[in-house]
Amino acid sequence: MLVSVRRSRILLGALLLTAAAHAEPLDPAAAEELFVEGRAAMDRGDFTTACRRFEESERLDPAAGTLINWAECLNREGKPASSRLKWREALDALSPNDERRTAAAERIAALESSVPRLEIRMDPAAPLSSMVKRDGIAVDPVTFGLAIPVDPGAHRIDVTAPGRVGSEFVATLAKGEHRVIVVGPGPPLVVAAPLAPAPVVPKHGPPVAAWVVGAVGAASLVTGATFGVLAIVAKDRMDDGCPRSSGTRVCTDSGFRAAQDGQTYATIANIMVPIGVAGLGFGGYLLWSGASSDARTGANHAAELHVASAF
Repeated sequence: MLVSVRRSRILLGALLLTAAAHAEPLDPAAAEELFVEGRAAMDRGDFTTACRRFEESERLDPAAGTLINWAECLNREGKPASSRLKWREALDALSPNDERRTAAAERIAALESSVPRLEIRMDPAAPLSSMVKRDGIAVDPVTFGLAIPVDPGAHRIDVTAPGRVGSEFVATLAKGEHRVIVVGPGPPLVVAAPLAPAPVVPKHGPPVAAWVVGAVGAASLVTGATFGVLAIVAKDRMDDGCPRSSGTRVCTDSGFRAAQDGQTYATIANIMVPIGVAGLGFGGYLLWSGASSDARTGANHAAELHVASAF
């Protein structure tokens, strides 16, 4: 059977004698070695390393002696609240007739005055859904208003609530100090309204009717001009086919046909040219009126935007 060094070493007199483990050990050999290394680190003043060794040793093979050494290490590290807690655990682990109980109780009483206490109170205006964390650990609402033992130094308190901005508080306590801090979440979150898309100014463009009327007018004008030229050509042929004789025209068959064709061509030209001119004019008017309408619409939209931005 392994004889534990923790059951034979002395720290602070009889306090450093260890008790039997209260639970099935996970790794007694490793726990023993960690305990020895922790004692060595504490002897050379490396309390941070020593406390970590004792903590792991206690996890692998719980023993009252380990708790006692761990508690003393924490005290020397400047953590009276943590030390006091471990002393209480050690006291609970000692049997009722263990001679170390008296010394453990005295250590607990001696640490009482040096333990800082932090009292967190919730702002009455805070939502009921508010959540508080101290040093990253959730704080139960039932502890609000209680002076909770903490180690000296800075302690961060975070408060959150649905729909509210999170808030952060830092309380720095000295040994034996009692601090009361009232906390609450930040102001309501402001959700920015989505920007409305800029109004699109309709672009009507030139009306289709203007182009249709203009095209018909242009075609009519070209047709009228063509028949006008044909009428002139037919007149020349008529003059050749209808020579004057004693002041009277005597027409050959070709001259007579030319006279008829010329009359027909002239009639068509006289009809199409005015239609073409009228079509071009009306199409131009439609184009001009459409452009003016677009300009007025754009100006109205610009005025509406200016008024909206002013408000």
